[in-house]
Amino acid sequence: MSSGDGESTNDPAPGDAYQPKGRAWRRPGAKGAEKKPPYAVDPDRRWPTGAKKGASTSSPPHAGAGSTPSAVTAPRPGISRELAKFAIVIAVVAAVIGIAVSQGKSINSGEAPTLIGTAATSPDLAYSGPPPGAAVKASFDQAYGTFEPVTWSGEGNETVRFPDGVRNGLLLLDSEDSWAPWEAFDEDGKEVDSGSGLGGADSADLLISDDDTLVRELHLETEGPWTLELWPISSLPALPTTGGSNDSHHEQCYLYGGPGGKAEMSYRGDSYVSFEQRTQVRTNRLLSVAGEVEATRPVDPGPSMICIDAYDGTWTFTAP
Repeated sequence: MSSGDGESTNDPAPGDAYQPKGRAWRRPGAKGAEKKPPYAVDPDRRWPTGAKKGASTSSPPHAGAGSTPSAVTAPRPGISRELAKFAIVIAVVAAVIGIAVSQGKSINSGEAPTLIGTAATSPDLAYSGPPPGAAVKASFDQAYGTFEPVTWSGEGNETVRFPDGVRNGLLLLDSEDSWAPWEAFDEDGKEVDSGSGLGGADSADLLISDDDTLVRELHLETEGPWTLELWPISSLPALPTTGGSNDSHHEQCYLYGGPGGKAEMSYRGDSYVSFEQRTQVRTNRLLSVAGEVEATRPVDPGPSMICIDAYDGTWTFTAP
């Protein structure tokens, strides 16, 4: 066959029969075409009717008693190619596992993270705020659930099993890796929530179940040794009126139990700032801007979390 620019190609057209190497592709029935494929097998003799180039076909292997085969059975097409592909796959898998081990990651090691409990009375956050009042704390326990805080230690990628009754929580991670994304799942393996706010020393993130589903497992993706703590949402500090950036450069979340209304907020700094109000139902981005700003925004009644992300500078937030 020929391509459009006149160059000869060795590609078959649809319906063409394969001819041995060195021959052209020909349509069945065309002048000079073979009437049967070169490696067709006679079911009675179980011997190729067409021979490989250069092989003798004068005597099939069972032409007579005591005869000596003079031709080698043609190999099944594709076997060597499939074996080569399989070898490549094995080599790639071995390389991936070797790289992961060298980086300190755990890939299905079978060693569960260690549940070490916790003796602390409050999470060691990288930021601070006033303790919530008894009534505010009780409202958060009722809305988001309460449980005994727990702590795990592990290394590399791991999956931790939550205690019974956890629907929402505050995650606190201490690790060498600056970025540690996570995913939380229910009993059926359905994703409940995920986040990327963990990483480094004393980083915190919120796990919120939109439909109040029980959370059974959390998968953490990180490198090196780590310690993960799980606290009730009510363990967060109450919302202060002023604050600033912290050494971890992660967002800061506070409890808001007020009646809602107009909130005044401001930022003084050279970077980016965002103010968000979060509940189990939705996340309301109140303000997101680069540079200094003063603004007034409506907030919903609590119990909810006010989360502020400021890389540098100082901020104020005043709500009813």
